[in-house]
Amino acid sequence: QVASPAWGGGMRIVLALLLFAHANETCSADADPSTCASSTDTGAPASEKRQQALSLVEAATKIVRKKYDYVVGSKMARDAFEMAPTDPSVQAFFASMLMSTGNLTGAHPIYQNLFHSGTQDLFVLQSYVTVLHRLRYREELDEVWPAIQRIPGVKWRSPLHCPDQVDETLLDWARPFHDPMDFEVTRIIEQHKDDIAKDFQKFMSKGGSGFNPNQDTDLVDGGTKELWTEYLLFEKGVWNPIECMNFPSVCQPLKKHLAIIGIGNGKRSGQVSLLKLEPGTHLVPHFGSVNWRFVAHHGLQVPEKQVRIRAGEEETWYEQGKTLVLDDSFLHEVHHLGQPGVDPPRITLFVNFFNPNVTVITEEEFYDRQWAEQQERKKARKR
Repeated sequence: QVASPAWGGGMRIVLALLLFAHANETCSADADPSTCASSTDTGAPASEKRQQALSLVEAATKIVRKKYDYVVGSKMARDAFEMAPTDPSVQAFFASMLMSTGNLTGAHPIYQNLFHSGTQDLFVLQSYVTVLHRLRYREELDEVWPAIQRIPGVKWRSPLHCPDQVDETLLDWARPFHDPMDFEVTRIIEQHKDDIAKDFQKFMSKGGSGFNPNQDTDLVDGGTKELWTEYLLFEKGVWNPIECMNFPSVCQPLKKHLAIIGIGNGKRSGQVSLLKLEPGTHLVPHFGSVNWRFVAHHGLQVPEKQVRIRAGEEETWYEQGKTLVLDDSFLHEVHHLGQPGVDPPRITLFVNFFNPNVTVITEEEFYDRQWAEQQERKKARKR
């Protein structure tokens, strides 16, 4: 199966922590959370409580993954924590839920304790660094960073650049922002920008409907999912034909571009979509999932000098009709400084594409290689 890098929010952290908290499933994603939570026996032995807590963690993860319901997930995480407060995997999951719902001061001491207890889990370490950034605990970050870098498996060179997965061959020239004319994908967008603008105006004149909450609603400061929405044109290797009918100027020139539809380092690049950010919204600091893809934002509707992005130590503005290229593996955050009910939302064409220095193959080639490797493993087992 090909993995699609998540956008950089708590969703992928939650999924990673599910692996960290391996357990037998006893509560389904469709089960009533209160039933799952109340099914525990407070008089059970510690080992039994731990197993019940881990099962609750697994059920909560499925609810967050399928329904993006961080409120219910947080309640179940708290119940699990009360059952097994000393279990590191339960602690990590509970902290991730606190972080996802904006309770940074609650998450901080848990991550701090896990770090000082010697955890080597990269997702826990990344979350700890992220919480320190969001709380602006610079002194603590400076203090712990040298120790984090010495942990086996850590490839990060800076506390401002801590993606889930790292291709070390790309680190020497990594920087937060890039010239859009350096990449074929963004040159194509520039070539078709007048037609894209016309398609967008036509789409908006018909109501501009079809936006749904972004999957990483936990990145919205305050957690209101309607403040950050998306209109998907391409996801998980599939172009959406109905949505593409509204944007032929986007889908036609990009639909066969390998940097978008291909597979690099075993993963897809991500999405092509329209992203809408409402005025007054703040997307909190976060890291992207991998350092071998870029993000292009082409301004379709951008109020002048109102939408600001900070990545690493650099800051810039989104602009109408201009394309911004971001390496989202750097810590980044976005502010729409406009006034709700007065100023318009920011709407951009969003395109994930691979770094040109990464070897990208077609989906067919990827599955052919997987099949060949599987056959080799079968032969090796028979020897």
